[in-house]
Amino acid sequence: MKQHQRVIVAIGMIFIVALGLWPPFQYRGQYEGQHFLFDPAYNSARIDLVRLGIGWVAIALVVVIILLLSRAFSIRAIKIFGITLAVILVIAAGVVVVVRGVRENTRRQVNAALAQQARMTWRRSELPVHPKGTSFSPIPPNGSYELR
Repeated sequence: MKQHQRVIVAIGMIFIVALGLWPPFQYRGQYEGQHFLFDPAYNSARIDLVRLGIGWVAIALVVVIILLLSRAFSIRAIKIFGITLAVILVIAAGVVVVVRGVRENTRRQVNAALAQQARMTWRRSELPVHPKGTSFSPIPPNGSYELR
């Protein structure tokens, strides 16, 4: 095995170990994302072995494909492919981080709005008075609020 092929296998092994240290978890049958092996999102969360196995097989297939391509193409072509793949992965990771941040920010805003709504208590004496002297209530007739 040539030096560049050993490097390709070593990089593949690093990705497999990294996926093993940050495996996908599921909680109550739903996917909960990837967390550090010893710090899951919930204490009773379990490792999603199907997703973990698919990830390991995908990494192994990519390594095998790159090894096969390394025999057919020059080292320069493989380096260009590797750099392109790394840039795509970094961009994809950035998009995932941004989407998670937006989702978390939206969740915080909704929770803050619900908390503020729960704190709102209307007493009869605090209700605004209509110009004709009758008070009107900002609370809908059915007494429910909907957050849209």
